[in-house]
Amino acid sequence: ILNEKTKNIEDKYPEQKKQINEYYEQVMAIIPSVSVRAGKFEQALAQEITKVSSLCDQIFVSDDVKVFDSELKMLGRFIRERQNADIEQDE
Repeated sequence: ILNEKTKNIEDKYPEQKKQINEYYEQVMAIIPSVSVRAGKFEQALAQEITKVSSLCDQIFVSDDVKVFDSELKMLGRFIRERQNADIEQDE
């Protein structure tokens, strides 16, 4: 859903659109896991995706790029944490 919402922002916020598309590819590449640790990160990741998705709708009203960029950074962090969840657990 988030990747679809980038169509609304592509003209005014091309860098953010590009970042969301990169994050989309990273999320799609995450290998499913049965670990509790990975599950917790997936829940946090889902919540952050929802936040960014809502901001895609709100950015035209608020025009607050700082908040949008901040949440995109947070989304990237959650993606990295989830990608490494099983690696750190195995060590």
